[in-house]
Amino acid sequence: MELRAWAESIVFGGTLEEKLLQPGSFRDSAPGAALERVPNLPGRAGSLRPSEERLEAPPLSGLEDPSARAHVLHSFANHELQALELQALALLRFPDAPPEFRLEIARVLVEEQSHLQLYLDRCRELGMDLGEVGLSRYLWDTLACMGQPLDYVTGMALTFEQANLDFARDYEERFRAVGDVASAAILRRVYEEEIGHVRLGSEWLGRWAPGEDDWSAYRRLLPKSLTPRRARGSGTFQREARLAAGLSEAFLAELVLAGGSRGRPPDLLWFRPGGERAMIPGAGPHTPPRSHQQLAADLGASLAFAARPDDLVLVSEVPSLGWRQTLAALGLPQVEWVAVGQALPGRGPQIRRALQDALGQRVLGRLRPWAWDPLAVETLAPLGSLPHDPRALPELSSKAWAAGLLEEVAREGAPGLGPEAFASPLVVQARGVTCESLAEVERAIRARGDEGRWWVLKAALSSSGEGLRRLAPGEGLLGLDANLGGWVERSLGAGPLRLEPWHEREADLSLVFEVGPAGLVEEPSLTAFRTDARGRYRGHWIGPARRFLSPGALRLLHEARGEAGGVRGLDLLTGCARAAGAALARRGYRGPAGIDALVVREEELRLHPLLEVNVRWTFGHLAVALAKHLRRGRVARWDLVPARAWRAAGCASAFDYVQLLPDPELNEAGLSGGVLATNDPAQAESLLGLLAVGRSPSQASLALELLR
Repeated sequence: MELRAWAESIVFGGTLEEKLLQPGSFRDSAPGAALERVPNLPGRAGSLRPSEERLEAPPLSGLEDPSARAHVLHSFANHELQALELQALALLRFPDAPPEFRLEIARVLVEEQSHLQLYLDRCRELGMDLGEVGLSRYLWDTLACMGQPLDYVTGMALTFEQANLDFARDYEERFRAVGDVASAAILRRVYEEEIGHVRLGSEWLGRWAPGEDDWSAYRRLLPKSLTPRRARGSGTFQREARLAAGLSEAFLAELVLAGGSRGRPPDLLWFRPGGERAMIPGAGPHTPPRSHQQLAADLGASLAFAARPDDLVLVSEVPSLGWRQTLAALGLPQVEWVAVGQALPGRGPQIRRALQDALGQRVLGRLRPWAWDPLAVETLAPLGSLPHDPRALPELSSKAWAAGLLEEVAREGAPGLGPEAFASPLVVQARGVTCESLAEVERAIRARGDEGRWWVLKAALSSSGEGLRRLAPGEGLLGLDANLGGWVERSLGAGPLRLEPWHEREADLSLVFEVGPAGLVEEPSLTAFRTDARGRYRGHWIGPARRFLSPGALRLLHEARGEAGGVRGLDLLTGCARAAGAALARRGYRGPAGIDALVVREEELRLHPLLEVNVRWTFGHLAVALAKHLRRGRVARWDLVPARAWRAAGCASAFDYVQLLPDPELNEAGLSGGVLATNDPAQAESLLGLLAVGRSPSQASLALELLR
């Protein structure tokens, strides 16, 4: 029988008999012209027609019940039916493919027919006919549009049939465990023959992509409707079967880690530090300084700790296999990495294409860039509706807006708190002045007098302790020197400056939250972070903030004081967070935000409840996410350290940071001890995030000190 006539019978025939027709022999002397018009569905009559409704998934338990086992086998039969129709379609679509390739597909098709017949016979023995619980069309809808033989190789042989290695062995063991030896034997036969089907894919991939490793070729050629995650099934990963099919060790290592959502739309996360500087009005395209470019490249992978499994994380390059394997071994989320190269102005279309290539036909969930700076808007706006109007962000991100909000809170109170709570001696009252011109800056500096204390000038749009100029006691009283005057004039281009007293810090605090239409979506999370002597960010404490604060700071936050109207310092912070969330919501902002606060040393400890507002993700959000990966009762210290210091400590290997402080409980749920690099040491050129986990802050700190 001619292959073409046989394939046409399978694709266009509507009966089960036509689908299962097996010629005693076949030839390929008249392959004909390529089928141009692919049917929306293969021929299906009666009970073979796919269901229009969402099908119930086959059971994972309760297989002692024959009807449950029949449902599982029915699902396998449904997949085999679609697989053999797609194999027949490949014969019709690619008549010019090498003859040996077409004959191998024909051989596989005969085996798929046998698998289908075995499933049907066993289903009937268990009391179920084909179509009784509905038939899906997913495989057909996914691959019927294949435009070249390699689409069949990567989509069918190396994805769906490879996944079936796991599914078949998993259910073979489940059926054997409940005593269904007959069904288990069918699944064992299918498993063994599927190895050959996968081998067809690996061999032809090697022939058609010579000189390229199998994983790179597979990722490059995989149809956009699929992700590598689809090539894994449930249950145990069948490593030996895949090796027997000709796949390489490197391919298997990558496949184990491959992301790609199989249900919910994946969220997109993208680390965009220094976004405030890109928002300067009228400044045009902003090329971030080299330090920010390197920071984005080094720390971009850290957002994996804030992601859900299979979310998309945009990075300059995919982290090394060793680091990704370490995260997987520790039970941390497996995400899908999307390499986009350097994130610079004008590269939005290229970055978007890389993202769309990775996304394929999936729909994106939430867009979650670190900040909605102009490049993030340029790149992501065509992919979905933005959560807010980005034109409002420069004003909302400025230090002057935050200062005005604090003045409003002090004058009118905050949600649940009257203004008298903010007039207490326990709250810092000297909060500075906003300056909109060089002359105003000079007047404000002279007006402060010489109180023997330091002051600080803050640029309108800056973050993480950047954009600051500290003024020594008496500095500037007689006029601004050329250096300081030039800095002031340049900084005024971004908006008003703030002149504020410089406070000696007892504790740096941040409250992070999500803003919805009515303000805060839920109660804010309090975090404690660390800065250097100049106020620049250096790291976070991970875990409940109370475990890291001094006794005096704890009393200020948690003991109600009469001077503050019987409220706690923590109530003041929460009130400011709610006020900030409400104000941002009124301006149309939706998304992550936070406020920074201080416990400062004056005559006694005082609270500065709202130092600034961050209208974006912050390291406080990352700290909250990191805390979710700790074992109960553990705390951690997260430091940003020079990458060279890590390498100098002899810890450049991708495996050195797993158990530097051995803890016998490390393999229990959550991280319980040791040091983990939260970005890839093999790639970091400037900064490395080190997460030291212990039973106490001192133990976590000791772990980092031992490294240094």
